[in-house]
Amino acid sequence: MIKKWDAATTTKFVQEYAKHTCLWDVNNENYKSRVARDAAVEDIVRNMGLSDLHPNDVKCKIRIIRNTYINEMKKIREKKKLVGGKHVNYVCNIPWFKTADQFLRKVVRKKQFPANLVLLTNF
Repeated sequence: MIKKWDAATTTKFVQEYAKHTCLWDVNNENYKSRVARDAAVEDIVRNMGLSDLHPNDVKCKIRIIRNTYINEMKKIREKKKLVGGKHVNYVCNIPWFKTADQFLRKVVRKKQFPANLVLLTNF
């Protein structure tokens, strides 16, 4: 089981994940290639430099990152806070979110998030 990482480790992981388009871009020619995807996962394991990180942990972490990203995008789109009598947009406080948004926004179901959605982040 993968343990909880600090913000710096998770951000590094998201950066490594972004480098391997075959893991997230359905238009990539190697997206459906098990060999290419497994090689990408192994590369992430090596580049992370964590002695206890295994390929299955990487796959699990990718699911967690994607699910968290999707949930945060839903909050940004749907939630408004009432502060002092006026509505304030939801602000995402996840340190790695902006990095993930740079590449995941292109491939996460386009119907879910309009292209003109403005991101508000606190970092």
